[in-house]
Amino acid sequence: MMTDIHRKQAAIAAHLNDFAATIENAVATTPGYDECPTVSYPSYNPGVGSGYNAFAPQVRFWNGSTFVASCPAGGDTGVQLVTLRVRSDDGRVDRSMDIVIRKPCRPTDAQCT
Repeated sequence: MMTDIHRKQAAIAAHLNDFAATIENAVATTPGYDECPTVSYPSYNPGVGSGYNAFAPQVRFWNGSTFVASCPAGGDTGVQLVTLRVRSDDGRVDRSMDIVIRKPCRPTDAQCT
């Protein structure tokens, strides 16, 4: 049983890294950083019959002092905490990973000046 759990932990770590790369690639291409309130980052599919399930990314927004579940009253501040989660079908291993996504800051952007 321990060997099975260790194998699943390693597989889930690889799936979480692939999931994070999927999000990174989406942010790096057009339209890029996805502002609230309509944030929609891509989902991840470990593969049919793989024995693993990935959940939809959960996004929280920086309001200036903490991360909150809904878009801050003043709008998106340019920092999001995205939680990725993958679980084995048998429920023995369930892991998550948090990634921080920041809006690019260019000299022409209002919040950068």
